[in-house]
Amino acid sequence: MVVALLTFLAAATLVIVAPGPDTLLVTRNVFRRGRRGGLVTAAGTVTGLALWSVAAAPTEAPAMPMHRAYLSGLLSNLLNPKIGVFFVTFLPGFVPIGAPVGTTAALLGAVFVLETALWLVVLVWLVGRGTGWLSRQGVRRRLDRVTGVVLIGFGIRVAADVR
Repeated sequence: MVVALLTFLAAATLVIVAPGPDTLLVTRNVFRRGRRGGLVTAAGTVTGLALWSVAAAPTEAPAMPMHRAYLSGLLSNLLNPKIGVFFVTFLPGFVPIGAPVGTTAALLGAVFVLETALWLVVLVWLVGRGTGWLSRQGVRRRLDRVTGVVLIGFGIRVAADVR
């Protein structure tokens, strides 16, 4: 079990820190709403991860109250095919033979959620440190455009891969 957990932790780290829609959305919301907005978006993202984790374990997910930034993080995460594929196909591969699948998958999912939460808090802090320069109107407009183009690119890539 220790080997499975350590292997999963290493693989999860690579998935978590690879830039994707969640990272871009959290970064954008730090610029737009400050650190608090970034943390609330990160909370939505982490909730989405928790729901994916529950789906991989299969139990019923609790209802969550929604705030706009929170909802954007949640929806971004739940609609992120990378996360869906990770939890449905990749995570179960780390369950050792003979281990209880539901409990082990839930544990691995919880590790992923916690690691992501830590990463997103660090991301919010780092981005928050640079908001002075980055919050200028011209810089923000360019960042919004780049973020939009990248998100559209992700969407096109996903659509092209679904044959």
